[in-house]
Amino acid sequence: MNASQKVIITHPEKMLFPEQGFTKQDLIKYYEAVSGHLLPFLKNRPLMLHRFPQGIKKQGFYQKDIGASFPDWIGRVSVAREKQEPIDQAVINTKAGLRFVINQNTIVLHPWLSTVKDLHKPDKIIFDLDPAEGGFKTAVKGALLLRELLEKKYGLTCFVMTTGSSGLHVTIPVKPNHDFDMVRPFALAIGNELAAMYPAEFTTEQRIEDRKSRLFVDYMRNSYAQTAVAPYSVRALPGAPVAAPLFWEELLDKNLKAQMYTIETMPERLKKAGNPWQDFRKQAKSLTRALQKQKAELQKRQV
Repeated sequence: MNASQKVIITHPEKMLFPEQGFTKQDLIKYYEAVSGHLLPFLKNRPLMLHRFPQGIKKQGFYQKDIGASFPDWIGRVSVAREKQEPIDQAVINTKAGLRFVINQNTIVLHPWLSTVKDLHKPDKIIFDLDPAEGGFKTAVKGALLLRELLEKKYGLTCFVMTTGSSGLHVTIPVKPNHDFDMVRPFALAIGNELAAMYPAEFTTEQRIEDRKSRLFVDYMRNSYAQTAVAPYSVRALPGAPVAAPLFWEELLDKNLKAQMYTIETMPERLKKAGNPWQDFRKQAKSLTRALQKQKAELQKRQV
């Protein structure tokens, strides 16, 4: 880090989580403690920042376009938009960059599913299992079923994490060989397979009134310019819960909750248990065979 990249924390005493008494300094301390595990999931990706200048009790705002408001040394990428001018989005690859955006009262980090190498080709697929209130067990069941389907039938490797909000994400690392126009229909078809097997519990219906209390298998993040909360990101909720990567066997723990880990407990968890997603990128596989298998099956059903 050179002198121009030194970030002085302004108003470290600012209260961001008043119920717990967590300040901006506490948030900075957490993000610096987990930065070695977090930064690989931000690297080379456009980033949407969820900022709370007055803490979580006041409404925050989402920032995509950093324009000229961020210093020159902060990474950025020009992002094309349909019928609008391009915008510059932050790309945070370093501890200094992370420190800078957190100093801007950023609590939640939302990276893209693709990298600056080719913004139209994702290198991961995400299923967001967000249950109705009190339905976390259904999210757990859905995650385990998705894993079985994707790994045994389609030969892909799945990872799971609590979102720190109310549900789970099942994430599949893939090689960025296919664009979103191919990946999103693949994800939808997987969701439909799960819903067909358990129609009383799961659905891909987008309209809330059509879901009828079933869990929505959300495949819609698998699109250009969509984002998902980063592993180890803090959520802007009381208690300062974090998105927590899990080992698959942890889903069998009856005490597991979506907000189980916080900025107080996650650093110690990492020291003791390690990072369940340590080999995430190493497990990336080409989607070609899975796409071919799915296409063949769909054609059979139409005959």
